[in-house]
Amino acid sequence: MKRVLLLIPVIALLGTSSCVKKKQNTYYTQNHFSATFDNYFNPGETGIMIFLSDLSGNLLAQASIEGQYHVNLYPAYGTSFPDLFVETLVYTGPESGGKSTVYLYSYLQVKAADWIWTTFESGNADTANLSFSGIPPQTGYSVSSKSQWIHGGVLPSSVAVNLWSIPDNIYILLNTSANGYRYKWLTGVGNSGNYPVNLSSTSAALTTTIPIPLTSSYYWQLSGYLPSGEHAKGYYTLDSGDHSGSYADSITLHYPETLFADYDFFINTIDPSDPHKEWYQYNFGTIPSRIDHLDGSITVLDSLPDHFRVQTTGTYDRLGSSWLYNPTGAYRYEWNVYGSPTATSFVFPKLPATLVTNFPGLNSDSLKLSSVEIKDFTGISSYADLIVKMFESGKYIANIVPKYSALVYHYSGSKTGIKRSGKKSF
Repeated sequence: MKRVLLLIPVIALLGTSSCVKKKQNTYYTQNHFSATFDNYFNPGETGIMIFLSDLSGNLLAQASIEGQYHVNLYPAYGTSFPDLFVETLVYTGPESGGKSTVYLYSYLQVKAADWIWTTFESGNADTANLSFSGIPPQTGYSVSSKSQWIHGGVLPSSVAVNLWSIPDNIYILLNTSANGYRYKWLTGVGNSGNYPVNLSSTSAALTTTIPIPLTSSYYWQLSGYLPSGEHAKGYYTLDSGDHSGSYADSITLHYPETLFADYDFFINTIDPSDPHKEWYQYNFGTIPSRIDHLDGSITVLDSLPDHFRVQTTGTYDRLGSSWLYNPTGAYRYEWNVYGSPTATSFVFPKLPATLVTNFPGLNSDSLKLSSVEIKDFTGISSYADLIVKMFESGKYIANIVPKYSALVYHYSGSKTGIKRSGKKSF
């Protein structure tokens, strides 16, 4: 059952049962943890390490994942892993602004099991140059393949767009001055480098307005999947809205009538009375008829890394916090910690010596709390169920749940709006 929390105790990282899991006719107990990375790291990202800790932060096992697809971790000789422990993944991102980010993702209260990291796949087979003719007067455009989305105010005479595969389809949406929103669906793109597109003939897009809670800033994006039911292998962006600093209680979507039966809808809104509070939501499958916020609250009682405590209300599956540190040097650090709704306080895992040697600026004492998040996944019964679905099933989470929604409290500053997250948004 999901937890409904009103006042949460300071320390609640307890568990009683052990894990026995059957895989390929082999039984693994508390003496084994495996990590497999299925298309997880993007270009420019490098896997560094997996390490396991007990709930007091003491190191149990570690393994380098640099250049590795699969690793096994075992406890010290003559011992077993505890019933519940902490798993931490470390990797580096591409350089930006002269620095690279070292990411740490810790999952509290997990059991020994075989984990598979699976995320959104990418494709970039070719590039097509779309040469437009018959362009009607318009004030906005959107051009999308499964691999790339290009949008702006006035459509240029040609656009180069990346293709997921050869051939690929391309969706074009125009906000025309005379006839409103019109679209054109291109098929078989990529058989040649240049692809002529006559926009004098287009189809009318459907229009739907859905209510949302009052917001002071909002961003939304509507996408479509082909084929239906597969949410990890690209989508076509059909429409979007980016309204920072704008109040609204509804949004209007534009989309084709018959091309898609399976959609991806994302929306991010800011509380008009408290800019520290942000909501976001993903829907997979049908377009929602309305948006309602995840009901809950977050109060930070202590923001220091060694005394962190929060109090929450609401019904949700996962409690998370994000911590940042940006010292002088080649690296900045981001540590995300996730646990059950009872994990309102925790001990940061002690860092392996090899990690400290390679990244001397990394230490938990210097971290600053950035945000706290509660997140609910539709169709997930508990945090333990979520861990099984996310890591032991080998499936992309958006192929498992029809919706997830979150409330984020930005402790270090107010939020002015975000666009949808990248591949590691779950």
